[in-house]
Amino acid sequence: MNKRRIVLLGLDGFDIALAERFASEGLMPNLVHLRSQGASFDLDHGRDKYSGLAWEHVCSGVSPSDGGRWSAVTFDKHTYRVTQDYSRARPFLADLSTKAVIFDFPYFDLSLAPNVRGVTSWGSHDPGVPQNSRPAGLHQEMENHVGKYPAPEWIYGFCWPSVENTKTAGTALARAVAARSLVSRWLLKQRVSDWDLGVVVVSECHSAIEPLWHGVDEQHPLHGLPSAPHAADALKKVYVAIEQLIGDFQHDFPDVTIAIVALHGMGANNSDVPSMALLPELLYRYAFGSPYMRLGQFPMALPNGTPLLG
Repeated sequence: MNKRRIVLLGLDGFDIALAERFASEGLMPNLVHLRSQGASFDLDHGRDKYSGLAWEHVCSGVSPSDGGRWSAVTFDKHTYRVTQDYSRARPFLADLSTKAVIFDFPYFDLSLAPNVRGVTSWGSHDPGVPQNSRPAGLHQEMENHVGKYPAPEWIYGFCWPSVENTKTAGTALARAVAARSLVSRWLLKQRVSDWDLGVVVVSECHSAIEPLWHGVDEQHPLHGLPSAPHAADALKKVYVAIEQLIGDFQHDFPDVTIAIVALHGMGANNSDVPSMALLPELLYRYAFGSPYMRLGQFPMALPNGTPLLG
């Protein structure tokens, strides 16, 4: 094999501090070994991270200040119309002669990079682009190989009100990681094997960490719920599956340089209320001189029985 080949494993929503906690328990030997054999760096791209478009920045190599896009949501100040549009950023790989294959690279528009092969929007948490493949029909080939994506209901699902759903989410997302490992290695080893750069992004860590975080964060307002210890176990199950995926790539590509990049992580949400509630209310009051928000009587539960917090 050509030793200059590189596999980039992108871990979307992978929390390094949590991984280190699991590593201290002896659960992530492949990741620990990989870090010990190479260089690792902690990076912070400042206020750009608040755009929520980190994968678009990786894909394009263009920051919001240069590209002019600070959010996946576009607000028309003249009509107050809000839309969420697909990314139209030109992938940096489109301008390179490198033979590249991508798998589920968020915000990567294959139509703008005709020299790149691969698949988009297979099981991404936030694909940012429509489903596409090159060669054509690759999605169907993958489905024939491993079946449909195993956990579509948990890409944006939440489970904190239910112990049973919490367990189910962890099992399904761990199974999805295993399927991702199998099909991405098939893609790079058998289906499209002549490449210099392979990019495989794992999104199950993102899909898992949002609904299950209350299990590992003692300061989380839902940490006292009955589902919390099961959420911690479910997160651990998903991270161990990702650990196995890393080991699978180390085993199947021994002469290839493996690089891992982890984006986002997790923590307290300190942006949604100011940006989605307070800012629109202030703008409305500024424009019309009266409040938009009204006091109301809210039900104690959703129609499906999910309890609502006061």
